[in-house]
Amino acid sequence: MKTRLPLGMIVGWLLGMGVAAADRFSVATYNLENYLDAPVPGRTTKPPEAKARVCDTLLALRADVVALQEMGGTNALLQLRAALAAGGLSYPHWEHVRGHDTNIHVALLSRFPITARRPHTDDSFLLQGRRFQVSRGFLEVDLQVTPAFSFTLLAAHLKSKRPVPEADQAELREQEARLLREKIDARLKANPAIPLLVLGDFNDTRDAKPVRLLIGRGRNALVDLRPEEAMRTPRSNAPPRTSPGPTSMPGRTTIRASITCWPVGRWLTGWPPPRPVSWPCRGGARLRITGRCWPPSVCQAANDPSSGGET
Repeated sequence: MKTRLPLGMIVGWLLGMGVAAADRFSVATYNLENYLDAPVPGRTTKPPEAKARVCDTLLALRADVVALQEMGGTNALLQLRAALAAGGLSYPHWEHVRGHDTNIHVALLSRFPITARRPHTDDSFLLQGRRFQVSRGFLEVDLQVTPAFSFTLLAAHLKSKRPVPEADQAELREQEARLLREKIDARLKANPAIPLLVLGDFNDTRDAKPVRLLIGRGRNALVDLRPEEAMRTPRSNAPPRTSPGPTSMPGRTTIRASITCWPVGRWLTGWPPPRPVSWPCRGGARLRITGRCWPPSVCQAANDPSSGGET
């Protein structure tokens, strides 16, 4: 089985959330690759041993919230949920969104209660005079982490790079990304301070147009939160690239490293820092970032309590 956990992307709007809770929690995204309860035309279901490996992966991950792509019907989701519970990992709350594609879907497993559900299952767009449906739809829920803190999660599985006769696959993926970005903008317009996480399998690289559209620009730009970015060794001595959008705004810089606490109390420009850096987060938790920073002065300023930088 090909594990695709690192290929998912998590981006989020976490500035000015006003979180008081000190609890740490984790959110993950995982493309299960045809986790079906029965074979369908063009797709074969995973054999039992492959499904067991998926279960083992999730048991090892032990995320509090998991967004799933290429999930079969609700029976397949509930079977996986039961297998995880048998392994000691209980997800009392779940969501399953059925889009235009009748075979694979977007789903969610959560330890936290779902207080609102806004499934987007009938979005469409015009491309070269022809109307197309968003294949897998978009999953949107509000999750109540503590009595004092909740956040909104948007999960998607954009068009793959597999060619199709109807239209160019890249243009289809771009149009789906545009629709998803419209939902992000609508949510932020309604509540600019809302904690928002957008994640899933976007089927493209960070510099590609669909992902750039999702991240956005200016005040409502999202922040790339993938911790695996911090673990990569630079290919040269050139300064690593930083995320667009928030890095250009005073007081709104971007973490490009592993986050080991929630909520986030500061942001750091450049990655990785020259030595482990740790400072208080809201609620008494701590943020720890490891690695090397470019330029070094950024790390020194970020680690100076008098330098500000609170979100």
